[in-house]
Amino acid sequence: AFKVTSWDGQANRVNEDTMGTNVLDSGAALKPGEAGVFNVVLKPGHVAIVCNLAGHYVAGMHQDFWVTPAGSTPVTATLSDTDQTHMAITLSQNYVPAGPVSFIVTNTGSMDHELVGFSTKTLAGAFKVTSWDGQANRVNEDTMGTNVLDSGAALKPGTSAVFNVVLKAGHVAIVCNLAGHYVAGMHQDFWVTPPVPRLV
Repeated sequence: AFKVTSWDGQANRVNEDTMGTNVLDSGAALKPGEAGVFNVVLKPGHVAIVCNLAGHYVAGMHQDFWVTPAGSTPVTATLSDTDQTHMAITLSQNYVPAGPVSFIVTNTGSMDHELVGFSTKTLAGAFKVTSWDGQANRVNEDTMGTNVLDSGAALKPGTSAVFNVVLKAGHVAIVCNLAGHYVAGMHQDFWVTPPVPRLV
């Protein structure tokens, strides 16, 4: 999502002075067939990894990279849609051990989406669609269970965010509850398993 202009006297590069804090740099460019190891200490958050040689960024050399808090189980969640009646939440895994969990959420769809999770015994696709918060075609979140995950404001298309939560053992119904999105398929069951007892 960076604008390609010029940098360091060369055109067709991203301006590294405006990209953020540099946390990783290979130094000199790697020659074909070369490999290298770069050791860094990273704080939790998002890192935009790029090759910024002239023309390389615009040719596709960029990757999003997420740093989760130490001890947290990372789960990627993709929010997608093909039209107003076909939408989905896709998780990298649908179970984690109890404790800290980092949800790395990306909206790959064409419209706004959210990610909300409720601790409940009800399966994610079994809630009645009525109205909530003054809008029709939504599930009533006040009756779904305890809210344990909430992306807050809806994610715009093409954006990502990380949400760090601590989850207890049990079932979590994960949904997008924007009007019409739940009934279009945006619900997913997620399980939190008890911690394994330590053998003494």
